Amino acid sequence: KGIKSLTRRALDSHQWSVPIELDASASMLQYIGVLLGDKRLLSMTNCHGTELSDPWAFEGMSRAMFKHAATPRLYGSSKACYELWDDWNHEYTLEQVESFNAELTSGPLGLADAFKEFIINNVKPTEAMTVKIGEENFSIECNRYRQVGEVTTSYDIYDTADKSIRRLHHTATKKVADLDQFRRYFVTLLIHNLDSQVADSVVAKVMAKYGWCIDIHDAFLVNPEAANDVRTWYAQALTDLYTNRASILSEYFASIGIGSEAQGNWKRVKDMVVPVEDFVCNKMA
Repeated sequence: KGIKSLTRRALDSHQWSVPIELDASASMLQYIGVLLGDKRLLSMTNCHGTELSDPWAFEGMSRAMFKHAATPRLYGSSKACYELWDDWNHEYTLEQVESFNAELTSGPLGLADAFKEFIINNVKPTEAMTVKIGEENFSIECNRYRQVGEVTTSYDIYDTADKSIRRLHHTATKKVADLDQFRRYFVTLLIHNLDSQVADSVVAKVMAKYGWCIDIHDAFLVNPEAANDVRTWYAQALTDLYTNRASILSEYFASIGIGSEAQGNWKRVKDMVVPVEDFVCNKMA
């Protein structure tokens, strides 16, 4: 009886009480690499190969400096790297500007940038849209506006002090949807939605087996005994995205108005891809 009681208490408890954080290696680059099947992006984000690397390490500048320019740029910013560095009060040299621009032209980040530009330049946004990404269908509305003038509305109210009708005028700014600015949203939309789908899948499995997990975008706070499973399940989810990448992209493009007229531009993006073969995502991603 004593042994059974001890065993029951062990099954109801965790070995660890202090959680650890498992963070994806630049998930934005991972998803673009998976969707395009590019060996360089998958390798630099630890999805492919056996040698671990820091995807934000770049020769000639600090990690923070490189990331502060690359991340907003690949999510849709039109600012030059030096403008983004100015926003963060980074000091920089002409050589650093040239080396970053060279990476954005011919390196793996150049492919990610071309993918971003393809979506922004070919999407046909409307004020309200129904979008399909993988197994999810959902509605979005334009959240960018531009001022086109002012509108004045008049109200008649009764003034109890002098027992008369008085007219008030209220002037408000008239705004209309800025669909051109809205274009920049559709790269973030794709990456963040896939990020959330993967997180939902991983967390559901962690909760079912271990009963506790906190996900923060592409990071998972878990007890150490769950770490290996989390890495395995995350890698499986990315492998599934790779397997279904063609349908995911074609359905997403169709839902946001990118049609056959963009085939030439899409071919130019695909021609930049260095294909990965027999891809199965590394669990250290």
